[in-house]
Amino acid sequence: MNPTLTPTALGAAISVTVKAVLLALVALGAVPLDESQVAALVLAVTAVADLGVYLGIVRPRVTPVDNPRDRDGTLLVRSE
Repeated sequence: MNPTLTPTALGAAISVTVKAVLLALVALGAVPLDESQVAALVLAVTAVADLGVYLGIVRPRVTPVDNPRDRDGTLLVRSE
């Protein structure tokens, strides 16, 4: 796996991009919201995006600590 594109980095990039686009739309007047509505909406988007990123991207790629195996089922710990 490319170390610069880890699941956590990808998740953060997706989350930040969604928030940046939302804030740009508000700043350009495409979405008429006041400051408190923007703050609430960004918080909601952050929570949903972070949860989705964690459950959909990060969590499935975490190696279990107990009896770790690769995608083919081969043990990742050397047997002695």
